[in-house]
Amino acid sequence: MTVDKTFFQLILDSVPISIAYVEKDETITFANQNYLDWFRVGKAELMGKKIQHITTEESYRIIRPRIDKVLAGELVTYSAGAERDMQDFEFEVTYIPHRDDSGNVIGFFSVVQDMTQHLRLEAELRQAQKMEAVGQLTGGVAHDFNNLLSIIVGNLQLLSRPLKEQEKLKGLVDSALKAALRGAELTKRLLALSRRQVLEPRLLDVNELVMEMDELLRRTLGSSVDIETQFEKDLHPVTIDPGQLESALLNLAINARDAMPEGGQLLIATNNLSIDEGGSTEFPQATPGDYVYLAVSDTGCGMPFDVADRAFEPFFTTKDAGKGSGLGLSIVHGFVEKSGGFASIRSSEGVGTRVRLLFPKSDDDAASSRQQIIEIEMPKGDECILVVEDDDEVRKTTLALLADLGYQTLEAGDGPSALRVLQAHPEIDLLFSDVMMPGGMRGPVLAQKAGKIRPELPVLFATGFAESTIMFRGTEAGPDCVICKPYGHDELARKIRRVLDAKIVNAAKKAG
Repeated sequence: MTVDKTFFQLILDSVPISIAYVEKDETITFANQNYLDWFRVGKAELMGKKIQHITTEESYRIIRPRIDKVLAGELVTYSAGAERDMQDFEFEVTYIPHRDDSGNVIGFFSVVQDMTQHLRLEAELRQAQKMEAVGQLTGGVAHDFNNLLSIIVGNLQLLSRPLKEQEKLKGLVDSALKAALRGAELTKRLLALSRRQVLEPRLLDVNELVMEMDELLRRTLGSSVDIETQFEKDLHPVTIDPGQLESALLNLAINARDAMPEGGQLLIATNNLSIDEGGSTEFPQATPGDYVYLAVSDTGCGMPFDVADRAFEPFFTTKDAGKGSGLGLSIVHGFVEKSGGFASIRSSEGVGTRVRLLFPKSDDDAASSRQQIIEIEMPKGDECILVVEDDDEVRKTTLALLADLGYQTLEAGDGPSALRVLQAHPEIDLLFSDVMMPGGMRGPVLAQKAGKIRPELPVLFATGFAESTIMFRGTEAGPDCVICKPYGHDELARKIRRVLDAKIVNAAKKAG
């Protein structure tokens, strides 16, 4: 079989790498199609031309020593960057010497590979590894801290009620309670940073959420910031935690305000985005499909590329000492990732910054961020609840809170003890268990074993931190059956009542 040059040209044109051949006198005599497309030139503009004549004087000055090396027989590799269509690209260039039968260098191959997506994925992997390390540390600290706060908050709330007539003492208790609740908010931020907070996602119209936050944003940012909104009329619904999205938007808006000390414009925009099989350069990890993005842009001071590239890193901040924790964007990034989405940041010094949050489209057709909840304040009951908690003080506080609500209580310090209590007391109406317990039997495992003894027994989990995969693997529990530590007296009352009432409704349906 005789193979002509056309066949080899076809092969080289099919390779997703840019390849050119340069003679010893620096004349370009070959370029594959990918090379022509990358540099956006036609064959006539390139073939037969010398390198010096098709590059700028500055570029030739930089590459000339490398040409000397490859013509001396060395393999030369270097990295370079370029900007095109307002996007930054990174590529790797390799010069490969070409020798004749006598071993003399008669020219060289120039191989150019676009490394932009590879480097971005590499950076995202490093970021993920950092977040995992920080998450393990902060998640463990938050878990222990939440147990302490559960004791403090619970007892202060019990103490506050009988002091209604003693204004001075009640004021002191309420002040301590507010401080404890601020501590609880800090642990939530730590859990958000580690992506171990329990999210409560629901179907959401992002446009509606942004509109409802309009007044809050204007009050927070002040009159020096002009807020403009651009909404996609037919925006897809998404399924995410509305409270976390509100926090993320407020966080981004405050960052934008701080970048515009003399005032400026803040643009909040929503839109649909469809990613095809070719992928997205801005969101390289996003799989093909339909998405919704929320973009926050400012006209502030902006950041250089290397600073913007680190903006999502935990504890990284450009603010002066004492004016920023460096957690804000990290928490936003963690929430977006845990919601199945992606985040990107683009910034230019003196021009401004744009952050885009991308979320997958929900399969449901409609969404509303309004949720009408009508509940009786501090609902009570007289059912029997088995409380399973390994921390003695936390368990004691929980028992006191439940007794104050009128419930009968039984207790256990671990899973095996709880199963024995459950077998001995058929009157138990609810299993209220901590998730993380020693002895090899966590809350979900206990729930599974309890289900074999009492198949219809409802379960409520309490957690200081928990991955959803740990929480619900092998169980039928969902977010409605989870309460996060430290929980308030009224929150506990409503959650307990909701789980117990759901059992009554389910029993009635089966009977009917």
